[in-house]
Amino acid sequence: MTVTGADRTLALLEAQVGRPLAEVETPVAVIDLDRLEANLTDLQSYADQHSIALWPHAKTHKSPEIGWRQLDLGATGLTVAKTGEAQVFQEAGVPRLLVHYPPFGDAKWERLAELAAAGVELTVAVDSVEPAEGLAHAFDRRGVSGELLVELDVGLHRTGQTTVAGAVEVAGRLEKLPALTVAGISCYPGHCRRGDPDVPRSCGRPTSCCAKHVTRSSDRDCGATASRAARRRPVSSRTRRASTSCARGPTPFSTGTKPMTHAAHCGSRRRSCRTQSVGKSSSTAARRRSRPTPTPTGVTAL
Repeated sequence: MTVTGADRTLALLEAQVGRPLAEVETPVAVIDLDRLEANLTDLQSYADQHSIALWPHAKTHKSPEIGWRQLDLGATGLTVAKTGEAQVFQEAGVPRLLVHYPPFGDAKWERLAELAAAGVELTVAVDSVEPAEGLAHAFDRRGVSGELLVELDVGLHRTGQTTVAGAVEVAGRLEKLPALTVAGISCYPGHCRRGDPDVPRSCGRPTSCCAKHVTRSSDRDCGATASRAARRRPVSSRTRRASTSCARGPTPFSTGTKPMTHAAHCGSRRRSCRTQSVGKSSSTAARRRSRPTPTPTGVTAL
């Protein structure tokens, strides 16, 4: 059997695990476990204090071990960006996943349908009908179900409907698809960062950005999502949903993957929360565990 350079590199990395820092051969990724635990605990503590159902984005670390630590601390589920990431965390036993990037193509649709068939409670964010149509047909063929979030563009100009009216129109069309249910809306105000001189003035206050867009929806528009949101499934991906009049259900908010401050939820005097990122970790070990069903709370964060 031929030993490749990749094999030797992986063996070297494995051998360095547990060594004193002074003996580690560089370059190598090193995690300060105390700081990691402090970051995870601080964010979960804030979520618990403010009745936020936390769905942290796993692309920050791409590690099943860290993901499970977040779940053990109280996170309701994990958010991922890619179907491949979703597969890794499903294999690690994570029961609830939110895919927050519109999947397109038969391979991705079938991959997600397989995850749903394996028992994963799956929610997918989309900003148009086309990705959802393919996903709906794949789910319907397997006899499984899932939920959708309609994404709004609140200024980052990466994905999302640019108007509330457009989002409502898309949601109406999505409601007609088989196997999938529209659970709410989402947005990602990743361009709003405190202290950044390039941030528009409209993002200067923590309640701006996503909030000012979604509050344009009427009680009629958000009422349907509020009733569904009361369930334990994630009602949003990166966002704050609907308006304060939708307080009957969780108000979704996603903190993203980098340290930034955004509006967190209705009713808080502080009205902001800070995310703390951790370094990337490449780990292949995964353990399958089970978790009790969480009790729904007032806010959903990712």
